[in-house]
Amino acid sequence: MSVGAVYAIWAPEDLAASLMPNGRVMTGSYTSAAADVNPAGVAKESWIKGLLQAGDSAYFAPSGKDPQSAMATWFHEFLGGEPYSRAALRALSIIQEYKSAIGVPLPRGGPAPTAIQNGWTDSLFPATQALQYANRINAAHDRTPLLMMFDDVGHGWAQDKPADTAFTNKTGIAFLDAVVRDGVRPMTGVVVIPQTCPASAPSGPPERGASLAAMQHGAVVLGSSKSEVVSSSGGSPATSRALDPVSSYPLCNSLPASSSTGTAIYTRAVGAKSVTLLGAVSVSANVHIVGRYPELVARLWDVSANGTRQIVSMGVVRPDANQSASTVASAVANERIVFQLNPNEYTFAAGHTFELQLVGSNSPYFRKSNGTFSIAVSELSASIPIR
Repeated sequence: MSVGAVYAIWAPEDLAASLMPNGRVMTGSYTSAAADVNPAGVAKESWIKGLLQAGDSAYFAPSGKDPQSAMATWFHEFLGGEPYSRAALRALSIIQEYKSAIGVPLPRGGPAPTAIQNGWTDSLFPATQALQYANRINAAHDRTPLLMMFDDVGHGWAQDKPADTAFTNKTGIAFLDAVVRDGVRPMTGVVVIPQTCPASAPSGPPERGASLAAMQHGAVVLGSSKSEVVSSSGGSPATSRALDPVSSYPLCNSLPASSSTGTAIYTRAVGAKSVTLLGAVSVSANVHIVGRYPELVARLWDVSANGTRQIVSMGVVRPDANQSASTVASAVANERIVFQLNPNEYTFAAGHTFELQLVGSNSPYFRKSNGTFSIAVSELSASIPIR
């Protein structure tokens, strides 16, 4: 009797959380499907528009024909923004239940042996999605053989270096051969290949570990107890446009240093030795919110000695407070937020600077809020896991 196995490439565990992340998905523990969409997240505007344009021509069901597959209708609802209608919230639930792996109940004994490749630099389906799946398997105490491969390959920003692709394909096929052809236990755990710059640089060497956590050793922490104000109108629109993964490829393209009002910035010197980020930067902070429909985008930059900046990772969080349609423009709320940036493996050179930047908008990658708000951020701590 043959035994099945799965090799998934560029795959989302939760499509709803991929398209509209709310910051609740964490790499180190399982997040329930309900938490992924409550509150509704921040739409990846440029990606949704691109998928809408591509799908309308060939793939999506015609409007009004199938209410369980009305992707075009749902995408328009998401792009409409806050306050989200009941139809939009229902669409997120349908996408989870019927269009995502997270909606498929785990079989008794666990699913088939699975190898997953997700790109560190995939701006649509980041590495968080593979880790979410693994965390769900572990939370169910299943012993399904799992292999996760993370590299610089995927949607948008990813550089898709041939060596990365060749290695993960070879490793994924070997996983399938072990299970289906040879009937032996396949290699499991995590295989990582770092992002390297410039684009002409060779791929980094693959490394293997029992888990991502097992490959991390300590962290660099930056932050501040003082209050910094982030506004819905703050930040540089030019920088936000340059960071759009659909129309530009900025991961190895430096941007000039700039400062903008309505932005919170936290820095720390790398020091005399290079430091390699491995995993997801975790951020916690107190926020004092004034206004409606707040959102907060975090950017991690590598700042060189001459002041140019290169984006390393991004993340977004939707606070619980002040999101309902009945919220008045002067509404005030306090909240403690905890969220992560998308994982990456990236080396900060000696003499450079870590810079964490918080902005109230990063359009068109993340949709700009329909509300006007300010967020006073205090007691912020950002933990950068180190290889």
